[in-house]
Amino acid sequence: MITERRSALLNLIVEEYVDTALPVGSQYIVRKHAMPVSPATVRLEMARLEDEGYITQPHTSAGRVPSDKGYRYYVESLMAEETLPREERETIRHQFHQAERAMEQWFQLAAAVLAHSVSNFAVVTSPRSRETRLRHVQLVPLQETSALVVVVLNEARVRQQVMSFREPLSPQELALVVGRLNDRYGGLAPADIRRLPEPAQELYWRGRRARPLARRGYSAPFVTSSSRGSS
Repeated sequence: MITERRSALLNLIVEEYVDTALPVGSQYIVRKHAMPVSPATVRLEMARLEDEGYITQPHTSAGRVPSDKGYRYYVESLMAEETLPREERETIRHQFHQAERAMEQWFQLAAAVLAHSVSNFAVVTSPRSRETRLRHVQLVPLQETSALVVVVLNEARVRQQVMSFREPLSPQELALVVGRLNDRYGGLAPADIRRLPEPAQELYWRGRRARPLARRGYSAPFVTSSSRGSS
């Protein structure tokens, strides 16, 4: 657990490094901020922050720079939260209200708004889970012998692929397939699906069978695309 004094020291190190892009030394901090402690005391606290992974030392004689962990702690616990003016908040709210509901459009707009607010480059990404999992599958009829497979993964990611059938299938039959697929595979990871003893092509509808779902039409958009998403 980082102490209050180390938190204050880390705050100074991060802000000085962001301003100067130079490693921050103990004597510099004591002199600039008129700290009521000696440089030796600051160096000791710096060493402890380094041991805990919050800062690093480029080389032996250099000062310290924040690590990824240090930046994360600064953003989540130390950085002062600024309130946007009401007019700017209303403008941002209006922009999101006018945007499409697609997740990618929201990410693009969020990045643009953030970049404008900070007058700098901004990147917005969705939260990443450690493992991709299937949320649900939808089959949208296109023709009697084809449908659009819509695979919804965790983190609101969507994969789509057109799938063809050997024989015509009615919307009712497609709905039956969707129900069985979601019951069998919903919430599972690709590795879990591969370990199942019976693949989805064993699902029959009125004695007719679609072109293999589990290894072609189904697992292609899920397993292959999700592998890219989790990298």
